[in-house]
Amino acid sequence: MTVGVVIPCRNEARWLGELLDAIATQDRRPDEVVVVDDGSVDGTAGVVAERSRRDPSVRVVPGPRRGIPAAVNAGVAALSTDVVVRFDGHCRPAHDYIARAAALIATPDIGVVGGVWVIEPGAKSLEAEAIAIAGAHPLGSGGAAYRSPSGSTPTDVDTVPFGCFKRSLWKEIGGFDERLESNEDYDFNYRIRQRGLRVVLDPAVRCTYYARSTIGDLARQYSRYGWWKARMLTHHPESIRWRQLVPALLVPSLLVAALGMILGGGDLWGRLLAAYPVAVLVGAVHAAARRDRWPAIGWLAGSFVTIHVAWSAAFWASLVSAGGIPHRGHPMSGGRVLTALGLIILATAVVPPLAAISVNRSRVRLASSEVASIAAALDRAGQQLRDTANESQPADVLCGPGRMPLAETPATERWVTTPHALLAAVVDSRRALSPDPWGNCYAVNVAATLSPESAVLWVLSAGPNGIIDTPFLGGSETPVGDDVGVRVR
Repeated sequence: MTVGVVIPCRNEARWLGELLDAIATQDRRPDEVVVVDDGSVDGTAGVVAERSRRDPSVRVVPGPRRGIPAAVNAGVAALSTDVVVRFDGHCRPAHDYIARAAALIATPDIGVVGGVWVIEPGAKSLEAEAIAIAGAHPLGSGGAAYRSPSGSTPTDVDTVPFGCFKRSLWKEIGGFDERLESNEDYDFNYRIRQRGLRVVLDPAVRCTYYARSTIGDLARQYSRYGWWKARMLTHHPESIRWRQLVPALLVPSLLVAALGMILGGGDLWGRLLAAYPVAVLVGAVHAAARRDRWPAIGWLAGSFVTIHVAWSAAFWASLVSAGGIPHRGHPMSGGRVLTALGLIILATAVVPPLAAISVNRSRVRLASSEVASIAAALDRAGQQLRDTANESQPADVLCGPGRMPLAETPATERWVTTPHALLAAVVDSRRALSPDPWGNCYAVNVAATLSPESAVLWVLSAGPNGIIDTPFLGGSETPVGDDVGVRVR
């Protein structure tokens, strides 16, 4: 079984020599190495040409300049090997990477094999060190198994970086999707999983990855990830995972919380808004403690915020973009960014209240049905209901299960301050009583049976606010406030 390596790159002259050295010293040396130079202007092609003079198995091919997926496809097409291992310029595979991956890919039901990243700083600075630590921390990696591995045995996962796969399978599924400029590996692995094949992460297969060295570079990297994740989901919406959905909701949630504070929505919005920086600070402290790098705590917090906000904002900007994709050299205009963020604010300000209204209406309908059922049972109880309120069995209120609601006025406080009896003792119900949809008990002012005819006997739920507004012995024809009730007499 022959093995080839593909390295798509653009302006990687600084890193490429060390990568080619790592490949040349593999326990299982590849039969071919193809470097796809996708428009470099820093001498990348010269680095490869110099290596080719010493090692004929290494060669460079020009890239189509249409992004990483197209460059990878061009490189795989230039190979003649049975198996392909893909590397990027910023990585350094361990000496046994190819040998372990190639051995595992021979398993018939495995479609892709990958390993874990050992993330190292891209420069000798505290900023770069913090970025590397943040990228390996669960708060920065989003729980991606290859960044935060656990265990020591090969495991089925949703995606791996720098995958090893059969060239015949690449051809069978149509290669990497060239409509994407990033997230192409997740898309590729997803389509392989859809064919019933496994994507396997082997913790013994290890590769050093050099992270971005500045916060600005990190922001550009994760903006690209977020943008193209959204584009990938337009093709495969069912592929999204919770670990991707949660960070996607960050920017809309922060915008809604800020809007709630601006509009005077109360302390709740302020607490929600403060929850995120608190979580970031806790994560930064934890990451600094794990590595014993307390001087980097400020950069760690900044790295986490950059990863989250850049990814989330770009994700939503991509989803609501009215058309046109920002390819390299043609970035999204400022006007379109503002339009996208405006639509995000509008959607996140309108959808949650509408959802809450819909849920509340459903609960009111449920409470209305329940009080009507209880009222019918009480009507059948007849004399037993009156006996419950007489001297031999004194009670002013019958209560079902649940919390006792509140009452704030003298006309309503008798609901909660006078003797109570169990509603189940009077209601011969064929099904168990339950709390109302808001967790409070259904209540019956049974003392009204001993009062003048003008007193209304109610079966009542305190409604959404949990406060009884209907007078205990008043002559109201309908429940007061947001109470949900039915008259028994």
